[in-house]
Amino acid sequence: MSTKKHKLALAISQALMALPAMAADDAAVPSVIVTAQSRAQSLRDVPISMQVVSAKDIADLGAANLSDMNGYIPGLSVDGSQPTQPNFALRGIGTGDFGIATDAPVGVYLDGVYLGKTGGSLLDFNDVQRVEVLKGPQGTLFGRNSAAGAIAIVANEPSMEREANATVRVGSHRSVYGEGVLNQPLSDTLALRLSAVRNRSDGWATNAYNGEKMGGEGAWGTRMSLKWAPSSQTKAILSWEHQDIDQTARPAFGVSPQVASGELPPFDPDPAVLARTFVNPLHTTLRNDAPARETLSLNGVTLRFETPLAGATFASTTSWRKFRSYNRQDNDGTANIATYLDTANAERNTTWQQEFKLSSKNDLLDWVAGVSLFRAKVTQISDVNTTTDTLDTLNYNTGPFAAGGIPAGVPLFPVLYGLALGDGTPFSGGAPASGTQWHEQMINGLTSKSASIYGDVIWHATPSTNVTLGVRFTRDSKTTSWDVPAATSSDPTAAMVASGVLGLNAIVLANAAMVAPLFPTASKSWRDTSPRLVIDHKLDASTMLFASLSKGYQSGGFNVFQPSDAGGAFAPEKMTNFEAGFKTYLPALRLSLNGSVFSYRFKNLQGIELVSVSGGGVPTYNITSSNQRGKGVDLDGSIKVSQSVRLFGALEYLDHTYDQKQFTDWAGNIVNLSGQPVGSPKLTMMAGVNVTWPAFGGHADLSLQGNYTSKTRCNAQIIRQWGCLRGGAFETGVATERADLKLGWMNADRRYGVALLVNNLFNKRYIGTPGGQTSSILGTPYASISAPRYIGLALSANL
Repeated sequence: MSTKKHKLALAISQALMALPAMAADDAAVPSVIVTAQSRAQSLRDVPISMQVVSAKDIADLGAANLSDMNGYIPGLSVDGSQPTQPNFALRGIGTGDFGIATDAPVGVYLDGVYLGKTGGSLLDFNDVQRVEVLKGPQGTLFGRNSAAGAIAIVANEPSMEREANATVRVGSHRSVYGEGVLNQPLSDTLALRLSAVRNRSDGWATNAYNGEKMGGEGAWGTRMSLKWAPSSQTKAILSWEHQDIDQTARPAFGVSPQVASGELPPFDPDPAVLARTFVNPLHTTLRNDAPARETLSLNGVTLRFETPLAGATFASTTSWRKFRSYNRQDNDGTANIATYLDTANAERNTTWQQEFKLSSKNDLLDWVAGVSLFRAKVTQISDVNTTTDTLDTLNYNTGPFAAGGIPAGVPLFPVLYGLALGDGTPFSGGAPASGTQWHEQMINGLTSKSASIYGDVIWHATPSTNVTLGVRFTRDSKTTSWDVPAATSSDPTAAMVASGVLGLNAIVLANAAMVAPLFPTASKSWRDTSPRLVIDHKLDASTMLFASLSKGYQSGGFNVFQPSDAGGAFAPEKMTNFEAGFKTYLPALRLSLNGSVFSYRFKNLQGIELVSVSGGGVPTYNITSSNQRGKGVDLDGSIKVSQSVRLFGALEYLDHTYDQKQFTDWAGNIVNLSGQPVGSPKLTMMAGVNVTWPAFGGHADLSLQGNYTSKTRCNAQIIRQWGCLRGGAFETGVATERADLKLGWMNADRRYGVALLVNNLFNKRYIGTPGGQTSSILGTPYASISAPRYIGLALSANL
């Protein structure tokens, strides 16, 4: 062992031996109150593996939303690169599916209201009090099923004290972030609270195609809440919120060699061979020629009411939410007319929710029972925009029209322009100039309904032992529709579409176009019973042991990207989860430590994959299902080593594999993945330190923290899809790490302050897995790149 390691070990051991002495004179750390079990409880008394993120935690990272905290909540992964199509995963369970006819296994809630899985689920933090992340099934505690876990965001309520505060931060990439809160009592029983947030930046990537900045943000939101509290036990809160996004869509960094527009990049149907031609996107220019834009306009109104009723507490939550989103993005990363393809996803979504809840507690029982109703009306429009040049390249590379007499190696449209119409006359107008646009579209509709009855009872079996029994009865129904209009273009190409030459009413969406007229709608309903059993026992006032067995459920659904020739539906997702753990707090050391071991099986997990089309057509997004299992360990803790220094950390170890899964590779071979890893990293961990000290007549504070995620666990599919590239131009699926720093100062009465914020302190950059619909047909995959270091200066004021 080196001298440095000896000195570090000695210093740590000396610090640990000194902890009781340092702790003796300091006040105890206050307990955190949460509502994870639909009851106000100390976090130390909740027999659930969970983590709580405070408003200070959010501020220390300068996080605008949950995706900015990626890596700091081990076990939780949030992909916010497309805020209107985010992806959440807990303990490896998640789905990248953005189709409207399936549900996400991780439920996101704001003040008890289910936010859905697409445009309404990843909102900017706006006057947030805390975020509770609950791992494992939570169906008996929330208004909607959450098969893999739940994220509960709790906003600040209006209070009877006047409050006004604001923060403005400017920084790298011409970013400006601002937030403000005004709380005003209107009478002894009525209070109004207003809050607003604005987050914009130019972006950190320059698009060489047009000089535009990409990778930036453009969002703002506001909330207004009115609280009426005629007594300490009765209250009603009416709130309205708005979120708006208008920014460039995520940049697509091409990894194929850059060639002149009109020329063809290297192509090979074998992914391993094509990967040998890749270039490192960190060392090339960004070239996106699509009019990439992402927008969202969301409004929500919620009424919450709580009052005593017949010896219990009655609570009602009524919510209406509506949003429109649009996400058009480059899908080739080349700025080449011969390989141009962009896609757009537009969604109109309206939901209504009603929940009634009754709760009570005494020396023997603490119970909650509820009824939940949910209805959603959604329309999704999927657009594909390309050029006739790209379709020529498609046929040249893969020959999907060989059966019609146009083999691979031959451009498509020069041949078609020489064909005749049905009456024997040639197509008018001759061959068009290069770059004729080609547009295809699919329109999907969904009506979704859900009703459930649930209950959760804590029986105080002894003064130190509790037994919790919960159950949820659910009925879900969905009706989905498909419509694939004929492709549109300009003459003479439009004339060929109208004539039906080679069935050219659709090329990219050819399979869906053939089936949709035969089966335009489909309906299905499902029923489920989900139980929960928990036993917790307090060894003493400081330590609790617990064990739980629970079942999670998520309704079935439909593949909106490919109608079934039998109107078939996916089976519901079901999860069985066992967990055992402990929670302890040692006042003498001011040490808080929580741990658990878990094991689960997940059946029929619905995911989305690009599936190759027989005959060399454009791959389409399809919903696939798999059975998975996982086991692991969660651990988190904190220790206040002195009045001014606190250390904290958390980790999750996960062993996540397939029970049943198969995929078809590029050559048409069916590959069995059973027993192989799913891809989730084995280890995610974070650690940090908070330090405070008097300075310049006020208070200084330092927050330094970092996170680490181990490498992707490769399987046969991930390797074939470039998720574990090694030894080439760049690597993917590697271990990642990040550090963040905040150094702040506030005046003596904490009325104003200044802070320096640095995200990605060591400027670590990582390349995401290449992919896209054009990868296997045009040889033009694209990748994402993580953002560079950010430096910001914040000013804050409290009035």
